[in-house]
Amino acid sequence: MNKLKQHVYGILRWTERYTKTDMVYLTKGMSWLSFGQLIGSASALVLAIIFANFVPKETYGTYKFILSIVAVLSIPTLGGMGTAVINATARGFDKTVERIARIKIIWGLLSSLASMILSIYYFANHNTILAICFLVAALFIPAMESYGIFGYFLQGKKQFNTLTRYFTISQIISLIALTVTVILTDNIILILLAYFIPWTITRFIFFKLSIKNYSENEKIDHTAITYGKHLSLMGVIGTIAGQLDKLLIFHFIGTVELAIYSIAIAPIEQIKATFKGVATLVLPKYSTQSASQIHKGLWVKMFYTGGLLLVIALIYIVSAPYLFALAFPKYQTSVLLSQIFSLSLVTSMAIFPASALQALQAKKELYKLSISVAVLQITFLAIGVYFFGILGVVFARIITKVFESSLTTILFKSITKK
Repeated sequence: MNKLKQHVYGILRWTERYTKTDMVYLTKGMSWLSFGQLIGSASALVLAIIFANFVPKETYGTYKFILSIVAVLSIPTLGGMGTAVINATARGFDKTVERIARIKIIWGLLSSLASMILSIYYFANHNTILAICFLVAALFIPAMESYGIFGYFLQGKKQFNTLTRYFTISQIISLIALTVTVILTDNIILILLAYFIPWTITRFIFFKLSIKNYSENEKIDHTAITYGKHLSLMGVIGTIAGQLDKLLIFHFIGTVELAIYSIAIAPIEQIKATFKGVATLVLPKYSTQSASQIHKGLWVKMFYTGGLLLVIALIYIVSAPYLFALAFPKYQTSVLLSQIFSLSLVTSMAIFPASALQALQAKKELYKLSISVAVLQITFLAIGVYFFGILGVVFARIITKVFESSLTTILFKSITKK
């Protein structure tokens, strides 16, 4: 067994001359993260299949609309703090995560207030169902969003095996709760409770366990808190832009069409999610390196990753009709949309320069990136949904992703020239 390990170790080190990457670190981390991402993607797809086959399209469309609104309402919980936690933890400031969690909870009360106001609005307009849904959301948003910070802390500590275990347990519990609920009822309020309760409880428990088992000192990086607020601020318009597709479809086309669109993009979004494990690995690694060190081999990484993603996209385009016939028989109109949207997979190769900008705390470049991409996406989504409906939304997202990956690469290149 030891000889086999040594042989594999030798092969990985040999490949580094071509990949320009620490392949031993990548392989060790990805062995855990790939499993976790596989569980997460599989859970999401299973859930989409269950929704597609057990609840009416109107109910599923309403569910996706509410979660999109919740994502926007969660803006005050300072979503950009996660990257700051990774950065600080990787440099040995372990207590930072607890300070940031408290800050997120306090700011999250504004999310609850906004959700309550929205609830009152729907009550006043005699939409009791949505009113109760946003009242439920108000109770859970601060805790659920804040305690999820433990995952970034574990990334910074490079405890990928623990992160995967915690994430897998959370996913399975959430999947079981939602599956049972969806099979038994199509009541949107009960479905939302089945979503919020498991995630809030598991995140709270794993936050406490992470701090207890892995926090090694009392050091706080106050610059990380400031940096996290900057990231959160620059992410505001991006968060709105990221949910705008669903909001526009819901209000201007309909709940059924939102369900069709959500099913169409679901497989592609889960394929993209599996590649987030790479970003999880490189961010703490990049946080201890200079721009010139990161620059070495970056283009090789992007080339190989882009090639792999292109192959996956082509395979998906061919297999999509069979996949939908088997898993989503009621959503055949989603097939073409899904095939077209799969082309956006290739742009995920920009995770390397994007992670580099975050690790280097390049605030100016990150502001330029987030604002430019958000404005472009909002513009193209508005034009697309008005003139071409769902198809216009799909093309708008593809165009935006191409622009984002290109601009990310250009901005990182500008840093290396300084």
